[in-house]
Amino acid sequence: MDAIGLLREDFHLLMDKELLIRMLQNSYDIGQVKKILAAFRVHQTSKTYLGNNKKLGLKEKELKAHDLTEIDKSYGKEYTQDPKLFFKLIYGLEKLLKGAYTKSVFFSFRWKGKNIKELHSKN
Repeated sequence: MDAIGLLREDFHLLMDKELLIRMLQNSYDIGQVKKILAAFRVHQTSKTYLGNNKKLGLKEKELKAHDLTEIDKSYGKEYTQDPKLFFKLIYGLEKLLKGAYTKSVFFSFRWKGKNIKELHSKN
């Protein structure tokens, strides 16, 4: 993180995508860890809450458009274009076969509303 920097706080919905672009451009290997490393809560001042709170007048499309514009300016259009339908289908099929959708549902039921101390005691 010292070499490429932390998450950019000026992003709202695509912070992780922008960080991954920097990692890939600097030839970092990316892998998967099958353990909970972090958790977050959605609260009234979190970016996720603000992006989904229509009363505040912030619309998800506007926030995403902002982030995509910044990615386009910094890294080029190849990172802002939607993947081709073929790749979406292959990725969706792979996730389906690996049970990712089912795991996601069970995972959210298992952890939703739990205290952070409970998360640590189970791992």
